[in-house]
Amino acid sequence: MTDQSGIFVTGAGGFIGRAIIDQAVLENRRIFAGLRQFKPVPAGVTAVEIGDLGTIGDLFGGGFQDVAGQCDVVIHAAGLAHRYGPDPAALNRVNVEAARRLALLSVRHGVRRFILISSASVYGKSRADILSERSEVAPDDDYAASKWAAEQAVCAALAGTATQLCVIRPAAVIGPGGAGNIPRLIGLIRRGVPLPFAAIDNRRAFVALSDVAALIMRAATCAAPPACVMAAHPVPISTPDLIRALASGLGRNPRLFRCPPILLSGAARLLGRSERTPEFCCWMNRPPGRIPR
Repeated sequence: MTDQSGIFVTGAGGFIGRAIIDQAVLENRRIFAGLRQFKPVPAGVTAVEIGDLGTIGDLFGGGFQDVAGQCDVVIHAAGLAHRYGPDPAALNRVNVEAARRLALLSVRHGVRRFILISSASVYGKSRADILSERSEVAPDDDYAASKWAAEQAVCAALAGTATQLCVIRPAAVIGPGGAGNIPRLIGLIRRGVPLPFAAIDNRRAFVALSDVAALIMRAATCAAPPACVMAAHPVPISTPDLIRALASGLGRNPRLFRCPPILLSGAARLLGRSERTPEFCCWMNRPPGRIPR
């Protein structure tokens, strides 16, 4: 009889995917790391080459199907991110169609649970309400629209099957190896650059990379995860407080000063206030510890 206790992770070479693999190793899980091309993986992890998700014709053609019969759970963490720029066709191929195809293959091979890593950006960038899993979805750029379309496509693919679906929507993720605005901000703090954000009175939600990975693994291994989970620290933080916290961790003094709002349009891009990065991310009303084991 085939041992179907494995967990297959796509995007295992990416920012969140690597953290999932590390967390799984800590928990002594049986892991298959889905990679675009072979690269070293931690001891005890099986590397599986799945190719380029943008090439639909060869999508998951060999690698995944070779090991799918050994997998109880699929975690789909692969996809195109904001930083790759607006290309609706590519976003549809990689973020939507690849997710749909993988969900269908998971059903075919008897996978019990499919975990889709989505994004809090599906709620839109400019909202003043407190968001939760029950909030209305309102994507307002191509990336967010592709993540929402992926959720819908996977849900449709799994409807009426024995494969469970859990969607996880992370807020802005902070951790080693991340790309985007937070690393840029850390670089400015390291160099002692004065930052004109002292007067900003906002609240943004963040989540630590290690917490996201732990949450995902809990969703993969618990008896019955929720259908949708917001992944964020329950207490949002203001921009000045974020800078102070980062500076403290770096052993630097936060060089904050007040600046008229009209002059902040350029500087604010450092913190994600642009078309390519959500201005407002939601926080989950269910901390990781609330997911049943």
